[in-house]
Amino acid sequence: MTEATTSCGLFSWRPEWLQKLATKQVYAAVYSILGIVQGMGFSYLSSVLSTIEKQFGIKSKETAWIFSGNEISQIFFIFALPFLGMIRKRALWTSIAMVGTSIGLFLCASPYLVKDKSLYDGGWNIKNSGNICGEHSTRDVEECSTKAVRDFWGMVIIFVGFFITGIGSSFFYSFGIPYIDDNVSKDSSPAVLGIVLGSRTLGPGLGYLLGSFCLSIYVSPGREGGLAEGEDGWLGAWWLGFVIVASLTGLISPLLALFPERLPSEDKTTAKTLEQSKNEMSKTGMDYIRDTRMCAARLMKNKIYVFQLLYGVTALLAMTGLGTFMPKYFEFHFRQKATRSGLSSIGSSLFTGLGFIISGQVIGKFKLKAKTVAAWNMFIGFFAVLTLVAVSFIACPKLEVYGSSETVQDCHKDCGCSISEFQPTCSKDGVTLMGRTSKYLRIVLVCLRLLQK
Repeated sequence: MTEATTSCGLFSWRPEWLQKLATKQVYAAVYSILGIVQGMGFSYLSSVLSTIEKQFGIKSKETAWIFSGNEISQIFFIFALPFLGMIRKRALWTSIAMVGTSIGLFLCASPYLVKDKSLYDGGWNIKNSGNICGEHSTRDVEECSTKAVRDFWGMVIIFVGFFITGIGSSFFYSFGIPYIDDNVSKDSSPAVLGIVLGSRTLGPGLGYLLGSFCLSIYVSPGREGGLAEGEDGWLGAWWLGFVIVASLTGLISPLLALFPERLPSEDKTTAKTLEQSKNEMSKTGMDYIRDTRMCAARLMKNKIYVFQLLYGVTALLAMTGLGTFMPKYFEFHFRQKATRSGLSSIGSSLFTGLGFIISGQVIGKFKLKAKTVAAWNMFIGFFAVLTLVAVSFIACPKLEVYGSSETVQDCHKDCGCSISEFQPTCSKDGVTLMGRTSKYLRIVLVCLRLLQK
């Protein structure tokens, strides 16, 4: 039986056959697979964003606050950084935190799971709105419009779910990456980390595929009553992906708990050095706070580190919101279905992963200096900004909506439907009218065209 600090197992259960798995290759494989699953959760959220807004009757600015629970918990995690050095069993705590992430993802799906499923019969939120308004009617305008159903407590539950997920993400990166870095030699560290981080980027691509698949299924399977995607009342199964990702996370996370404090290795690693220093001198909580403060002060004097940190912060400010709302942007800006809009981001996932793997191999082989890597990052950042500016000019032809001007609204004022709410109706020849119309839709259309001439 090997020493407890370098043997696989949990508590007193450390069988001999399990010790063959105490290698950096096995840990990197398990960690990478878990990273792929975790990446699926964030991209899946982006792909079902517009559907969740419909489900809970919220706007995008409100959605941003709800989904920021993940980032808020990570900000609170910063206050625990000085004490992280006191934790020796990093793999075990990462496992526990990721099990918590699984619970958080289940919470995100729970508003649907506890809801009365009969509400989805024949379509979502169309109880008071037909396909078109009734006979040349003078009913109240409110009877013709679909009302948004705001679910306050459902939004609170999702916020809490993402808050818990953020805690798991903090442990996953703060413990998982250093564990790999400390247990491999400095020469092979860039290549190993490049493979690990590169493989993780497969997660977002798979998450978008999962979102496309789930949104092609009605929110309550079997209750759609003949509805198809794109029709009034259709709502995709936004909750299904959270259940799938949560289940996979819950199955894989416990495997990390079996890895030892330090992986056995013949190479000179940082983990060996840290183990020796900890055995020679024990530290109190105040010692860790003082060491953290000294380390931060030393890093702040490193110009390359400081400017790289500022670059990372500004990049996150620009890209986090863009990445979250990109599928919704494609859905509305280019008039795509929700099942197709998320697929547009798969390319970025694949190229990001390829970039991680290639850069890790290049840095590990040629031992590039910090200034060289920083200059390369600056070039790529500048090129990315120019590309985003160019992409912003790409759009579909302007959508012409008949009936939006005050001059022509009198033509269908007796239809009995709202002209203040934008609920466009498309005719068979592709012409779009502002609101729902009566059975005289073709007559109104002719009227509007004559007035425009």
